[in-house]
Amino acid sequence: MKNKFIVTSTLVLAIGLTSFLSGCGGITDSVTDSGENADTSTEDTVPVTPPQAVPDYERTENPDYSNLIITYDETFDGSGADSELVAPYYYAEADCSCYIFGAHVTSLYAYWEDFRTYKDSLGAFGKSTLSMFDNKDFLEGAWGITDRDSAKLTIEEMLKYGHQAKCRAYIQNDPDTKKLIEYINTTYGDDFTFENVDDIDDETFKNNDISTDYFYQVKAAACVNALYGENGLAGYDYMRMLRVVTFSDDAWYLSTPEYLEYVYNLDLALQKQYSSFKEIHQCYYLGEMFRAAVVGEKDSLINMTEIGEAIKTMESEGFYDEIEPDFNISIVKDWDDILVTRKELREQPIGNN
Repeated sequence: MKNKFIVTSTLVLAIGLTSFLSGCGGITDSVTDSGENADTSTEDTVPVTPPQAVPDYERTENPDYSNLIITYDETFDGSGADSELVAPYYYAEADCSCYIFGAHVTSLYAYWEDFRTYKDSLGAFGKSTLSMFDNKDFLEGAWGITDRDSAKLTIEEMLKYGHQAKCRAYIQNDPDTKKLIEYINTTYGDDFTFENVDDIDDETFKNNDISTDYFYQVKAAACVNALYGENGLAGYDYMRMLRVVTFSDDAWYLSTPEYLEYVYNLDLALQKQYSSFKEIHQCYYLGEMFRAAVVGEKDSLINMTEIGEAIKTMESEGFYDEIEPDFNISIVKDWDDILVTRKELREQPIGNN
């Protein structure tokens, strides 16, 4: 299936990026989880415990994370050297298998942020002559990424630990999470589905002697375990990293081959662990639920509602029917013949790039 993303005008791209970068809550994070001291007030009826009171179980490294880390080009410095390999024009890589799969994964952002022009664009944003500057601002504000070294560190730490490791620690160590897992296993067995997530409420907790102090965290961890296993929150981290590596390429923090290699690795991991794009998006919803307590962000509660509505819209409008056939495509490294050196790009006639 060919990627159908159509490049619009620079003006529209600039307006879209400005809107997107100002409203993309739920992605904010850094290696140090700088959002952990955020205001946790919420209108929800279930209390969210202040983040400093949330138990912090010891995290362990994610299994096989090293298979996701790429080998970096040590000659790349983001200076625009003649020998750098780049796409010859915007979205030249859009028909590569890894790009198509990754764009379907990140399409949730386009529906969530209500900017569907970019639903077929990896990272759900538009490249333009201005996007580099917007993406640099976003990476610094949301992730603390300011250069190549900090981009590499953030990506590697998120893949090594991330929220997947935090969630797994609760599944393995938290007494209340274990009680809820037992309840789900006893009540639903193997028949627990994403639609049953809403059935788990404060009454469920009270009837099973489960504290509601960390309601969202416990509920999310138990549901992740039931649906995808103890490493099941990987989809949340991987989808977020697809966006970070895409932005890092646009910001010249990663080379184009490095960015595509990361997309390729993340795509393969997602394809192996999940059964559909919709399932990955449902995992993302649970990731925001888990963060509502872990990071203490009240915005995560708002995000949960908006993500849930976005998934319903994608389903009702037939978007999943359109993209799901691509879930089992063969993901290969098919970008080598597309990329050119910057020297070759500069020698092209004006109007060809």
